[in-house]
Amino acid sequence: MLCDPQTSYLDHLRFVGPDPYEPPDDEAVLSARAVLRAFFDARPEAVFYEQQVAVHLESRFFHWITKRALESLAEEGRLSTTKLPLLDAEDTKGGEEGTEIRFYWHPKMRSWKRKALRTVRLVREIGAGKFGKALGAHAESQFDAALAGVGFTWKGRDVREWNGVIWPTGRELDRVYARDAVEYGAEIKNTLGYIPKGELDEKIRMCRAFGLRPLVIARSLPKHYVNILYEAGGYGLIFGQQLYPYGQERLAARVTSELGYPTATEPATRHVRRFVDWHIAKMGQPKTM
Repeated sequence: MLCDPQTSYLDHLRFVGPDPYEPPDDEAVLSARAVLRAFFDARPEAVFYEQQVAVHLESRFFHWITKRALESLAEEGRLSTTKLPLLDAEDTKGGEEGTEIRFYWHPKMRSWKRKALRTVRLVREIGAGKFGKALGAHAESQFDAALAGVGFTWKGRDVREWNGVIWPTGRELDRVYARDAVEYGAEIKNTLGYIPKGELDEKIRMCRAFGLRPLVIARSLPKHYVNILYEAGGYGLIFGQQLYPYGQERLAARVTSELGYPTATEPATRHVRRFVDWHIAKMGQPKTM
């Protein structure tokens, strides 16, 4: 059966604009502006790109709040900014032309370009091509093993058809896991940014059409995304650090020291305990030790 992606659309996912759960952000942006001014005043010789700053401050502000605050400070001349291409001419043969990242630095700084280009090279190394795909595949294999170790069965991979229902848009669920006769449609994101809101919405709709509980396993999620998943009968599992493949400990350490990103090469086992306890509570079983 071919499923209409608009059927069974959860009421709380109906929205106009970028995000209905985003509170009025004037106050949040003002707070972020003050924090950012202090942040750059304390680092007058440093150059940062947009996502990097957002991750640095994600314990205090949603990524989009930080980005809006950066934009407004640059518009007023309180920060200097420019875009640089992420991919060089050889890289763009794969069809990814136009990929750029935006940098910000203190207006008093003059020799910004050398530092920015060093960052571009490192970001290209960890995010482009085969290594970027390897980060995603590594997280998937890590959580496959971690969930199997606590009683979950792996039942499907790259799923766009389940229980006789075909999803028509080409979007897939990374995994289907099951335990105690409950099946979860899982999306695993080992990325620095959040799962896009439109993708989150669609994955929840897919799970509802397939008769699955939605599960998003991600390095970071906004609190209201976690609440959306909870309202849909699912769970948002946050593991905090970007997981790097074994043998890449030196690169992970470099990414942490140069970009300030939280990284790890350890197994994902410790991260699944919260999800297991939530699952057991939902099933009405005693909590395990």
